[in-house]
Amino acid sequence: PRLTANRPKVSELPFSSERKLMASFHRIGETTVAYVKGAPRAVLAVSGKAAGPDGARTLDETARGEILEANNRMARDGLRILAVASGTVSGTSESSLADLTFHGLLGLEDPPAEKS
Repeated sequence: PRLTANRPKVSELPFSSERKLMASFHRIGETTVAYVKGAPRAVLAVSGKAAGPDGARTLDETARGEILEANNRMARDGLRILAVASGTVSGTSESSLADLTFHGLLGLEDPPAEKS
């Protein structure tokens, strides 16, 4: 609750197997910000910039390729990968997700559940 006190959620776009991402939309003053997580290719498709130590930079094809290669390396290590991005948007629909800032890949260990 404390984290969202200054960023109330105004809408959510649930995960679907077609879009392969989910988004929550939060109001910060007069601005709407989308926080997105999902499959790396889907999140990259709505990202125009990548966060870095010196600020955001344009996400060109070389950078996209490097991110996808990192995704492949993590997958080969048996990790499930989520990508995350955020940015100011003009609405709360799927079509408003554009030119977000890509923040990175998260690798999760997800071993098969034991059969009972």
